[in-house]
Amino acid sequence: MMDDLEIKISSIIKKQKNSKYLISLPENFYSYVEENIKVMKDEMAKYANEDRKDEYMDIKDKIEKIEKNLKDLKMNRIKIIFSMALDNVFLKINPDTTNLTSQEFEIYERIKEILNDYLMNKKIENVEIKEEKEEKIEKKVKESKSNYSVVRFLVEFPNNEKLNVFEGELIISKEDIVTLPSKLAILLNKKGYAEIVDTIEVEDVQ
Repeated sequence: MMDDLEIKISSIIKKQKNSKYLISLPENFYSYVEENIKVMKDEMAKYANEDRKDEYMDIKDKIEKIEKNLKDLKMNRIKIIFSMALDNVFLKINPDTTNLTSQEFEIYERIKEILNDYLMNKKIENVEIKEEKEEKIEKKVKESKSNYSVVRFLVEFPNNEKLNVFEGELIISKEDIVTLPSKLAILLNKKGYAEIVDTIEVEDVQ
């Protein structure tokens, strides 16, 4: 029985490794293997009680080999199942799930759920990043604006006195209407040289 089980598992593993897709497993395959391992462990315990070390070690080695092969088979199939889930979520391909066991199908559905959650969170994250970038741009635009005031001069400036502004030097006459940086306009207003008519925001040229 043990030798037959080893041969059966080895044959299935070889067949699965040579296939890009899931092969069809014998009905109740995993349960069958687990039941046989349980029987072998019971037999191993009996040999231990009878102090039959050789028989005990022989069964122990066989169980370890079978369990290792079974683990390899499961891992191989999980990789394929993961690939199937990726194809479904990202490429919108509906893979053939016929050869999935009921437990493997649950794993497949769970992986899809995790991937879909990841995509949804990624979309939300991208939206948040976009909004954050837009806020930064908006803030930068606001910070790049300067306040200017439209003023009307109340006094006559002597010809030899000029007003230094961003555009250069201006000769000012009484009643001239000029747009100046608000800080300068406020200063002139305080000194009684001009009155502020209006204040405007102008975007700085980068």
